Amino acid sequence: MASIFKKHGKWYVKVKQVDGRWVPQPTTASTKSEAKGLALELERKIERQRLGLEALPTDCTLTFGQLVQWWLDTYSKPTSSHSRNESYARRHLLNSSLAALLVPRVAASDIETFLQSKVGVLSAKSINNLRGYIQSIFNCAKRAGQFNGPNPVNDVRKRKVPKRKPRFLEAHEAMSVLDALAPRWRPLFAAALFTGLRKGELAGLRKSDIRLSARQMMISRSYDRDTTKGGHEDALPIADQLVPILDRALSANNSDYVFPGPDRQMLDEHICRRCKHAGRPHMEKHDDAELRRCNACGMKLWPRAIPRHLRFHDLRHHADVLIMPTLTPRIAAGAETTQPPRAGEVGIIR
Repeated sequence: MASIFKKHGKWYVKVKQVDGRWVPQPTTASTKSEAKGLALELERKIERQRLGLEALPTDCTLTFGQLVQWWLDTYSKPTSSHSRNESYARRHLLNSSLAALLVPRVAASDIETFLQSKVGVLSAKSINNLRGYIQSIFNCAKRAGQFNGPNPVNDVRKRKVPKRKPRFLEAHEAMSVLDALAPRWRPLFAAALFTGLRKGELAGLRKSDIRLSARQMMISRSYDRDTTKGGHEDALPIADQLVPILDRALSANNSDYVFPGPDRQMLDEHICRRCKHAGRPHMEKHDDAELRRCNACGMKLWPRAIPRHLRFHDLRHHADVLIMPTLTPRIAAGAETTQPPRAGEVGIIR
């Protein structure tokens, strides 16, 4: 809404700007009616700017693709996640339908249409992450003065993500998993079970961070970064059951790291999900191991145990569950078993 007033013989128009400020402006109107007409015209212009239908006088002339590249060069490049951000932007944004649009012309409807095109390709959670990615770019542009309009992402709805219970091992399943692992990996996985640390935090754990006498470890880095994902340093207590395992791990090598790689340097593995085998063999599920033949070719079906789908990251959920007296003797002694998993048990494919 605009208002008019007369000061020192001159008519002024006071209109709420796009950024929320009320700014008085002098006019050339000689009568009150002319001033009202100018106020109405200016009010409509600012409303069009607010809706993104008209560019602001001080707005940028970049396209959205150029704005994304500006954000990568300005905000992303100094961070440790720059390579991942760059790959993400190249895969989803720089070649998208939004990239060619001028930044002031990018409306909520354009972003909604773009996100809707990802349905069936990305999960609801991934679409929300992409929405948040675009929102962060506009927020950074506004703070840096590159863009003065309202953030169009604010009017784009979030997708509903179904809430599922986290996957985790039962207490009695812990030893089955640890027994099935190769001796080299058993200390690493046991430490993950009892501490709830992330893979990068365990990979970057140095021997100097461990104080067995005080039952304490310092967590201050992830892989070769100087900070953890949360950006803070923590002192964690070491469970009594984990002490003998860490003691053996500390004396098993002359590396600076508690869990080093084969070259005694930091353990660092990266797996490309896209490169996993995508074949679709014939498969049947049964409650027993009786001999059966394939319905397609008649060959004998080979029975095998069905592994539980658990990521390394899921071990974070088990730290409290697994600190139980029934597990202490076997884990501390590093017990192993050579028995194959029975039907219904967890099977690990080495």
